[in-house]
Amino acid sequence: ITPKLFDYDAAWHESIADLDSPNMIVGTFNYMAPEVWYGVTNDPRSDIYAAGIVLYKLLVKHFPFVANNKEGIMNAHLASKIQDATRLNPSVSRKMQSVLEKATAKDPEKRYQTAEEFKRDYLQAVK
Repeated sequence: ITPKLFDYDAAWHESIADLDSPNMIVGTFNYMAPEVWYGVTNDPRSDIYAAGIVLYKLLVKHFPFVANNKEGIMNAHLASKIQDATRLNPSVSRKMQSVLEKATAKDPEKRYQTAEEFKRDYLQAVK
């Protein structure tokens, strides 16, 4: 038996029958980092991207990318910048917007490299 770890939402979908299928993308579309859509092996920066999406949703009460289908959401994650949270919620600071932008950078090399870096900047932004 090989344990599989994947996101909570995906665990509830009955359509996920064979997690060992090659090239199968499993996850919740609204949180998936661009490299996941490309099928590149995940690393902690993919999780940082997802955490950035969670933080964004907590601050503005909706996802940064909205579309009617999976392809629309995928294209937004691949090519669109997140909306400016300071315009959607005036209590969001410019510092926090910078944290959100870095956490959700399309290129993993431009994203926070560790959760500790993300945490440090987040804590600075909420002071």
